[in-house]
Amino acid sequence: MFATYAAIMRKNASSSESRASEMAGARLLLCITTLGWSERQAAEYCQMHRTAFRRCVEGTSRLAPDLAEWLLAREAAARALPCPRRRENDPVLRELMAATLPRPTSGNPVARG
Repeated sequence: MFATYAAIMRKNASSSESRASEMAGARLLLCITTLGWSERQAAEYCQMHRTAFRRCVEGTSRLAPDLAEWLLAREAAARALPCPRRRENDPVLRELMAATLPRPTSGNPVARG
């Protein structure tokens, strides 16, 4: 299983590096919302001061590349294996997704990657 994870991470390394550079503002907020974390929880998991993390969410600062890649990997895993009881029509999540990502054509917008 570890070999598969390592292969996937190497395969996606170049695309995740470019995406990691964009990890601030609404995109960061969408990521932590997808994970089900509050800003306080995300700051704790990233081992950052809450004010520093808040600046990243506001878009006045950016996350370190290693943290951005880690969050993107966690988000991808959450999207690939969503909870079977996840609310598909969550209005807050739909609003965030509409503001930051292209609209899905059908199905569960959270499960799409």
